Amino acid sequence: MGVCLSPTSSIENSFVATLGHWITPILAPIGVDWRVGVGLILSFAAREVFVSALSTLFAVSDPSATSSILQTLQTATFAGTTTPIFTTPTVIGLILFFMVSMQCAATLAVARREMGSWKVPAIMTVGYILLGYGLAVLAVQIGRFF
Repeated sequence: MGVCLSPTSSIENSFVATLGHWITPILAPIGVDWRVGVGLILSFAAREVFVSALSTLFAVSDPSATSSILQTLQTATFAGTTTPIFTTPTVIGLILFFMVSMQCAATLAVARREMGSWKVPAIMTVGYILLGYGLAVLAVQIGRFF
């Protein structure tokens, strides 16, 4: 699942940008901007989607070239500033979030099928996302302190 935009449309004026800007206050404690937030939301389809979403949202010139993706993300800054988005604390926070939070929609579907209802899978999903978010916030805030 990728973000498809016509060549004439602007990512800044898209639905995903609107959604991303809406969740920006939630993302602030983990030190990322709306583009990373959109990538996190899209990654619920499958974790692999995160990288392709970032490639699209950060306008990587050649998404098939690993060095291009890395170079773009290393130099990515918050809009209108020179503050980098991907610092050591934010990367550690994102890794913790991905390690702990519910993996993907397929995991949720299997849990629902195995448990016979949506109650426990819904609690698991919300609980793991909140735990992952909390660990990410702690990692980023402690990292910034030091």
